Amino acid sequence: MYLPGFPAIANDLNTTLSKVAISLSSFFIGISAGQLLYGALLDKFGRKKPLYFGLIIYIVASAGCALATTVDALIALRFIQALGSCAATVAAVALVRDLFPVKDSAKVFAMLMLVLDVSPMIAPTLGGYMTANLGWHTIFIIL
Repeated sequence: MYLPGFPAIANDLNTTLSKVAISLSSFFIGISAGQLLYGALLDKFGRKKPLYFGLIIYIVASAGCALATTVDALIALRFIQALGSCAATVAAVALVRDLFPVKDSAKVFAMLMLVLDVSPMIAPTLGGYMTANLGWHTIFIIL
């Protein structure tokens, strides 16, 4: 959602677009690392506690991103945000396996993947409108 806001972020944080783009890379690194972490945590501690922990991390990091005053802080907070956000992704897959019989799980996985595949296509458009009307900080508050 924040891709259309890159120029505004770079301007507000007195940096370059390429430095702001590193925040996107740090998010993907965090997603990758977090999946390894939450798989084990969900198996060891159950589904709820790691999910709630991840959501709290995500919310706090999102607020931090909205309040970031330097690009380095934004990069670090995007990494932490990703670590929190992948708790929901990993938990969703685990919950489908837990809650649905094998014959129904393929259908549920297909719906889940549809949502996960469509949202990145819609998000930049929504983010562009929000950035233009409300500023880039609002995107992280909404997230």
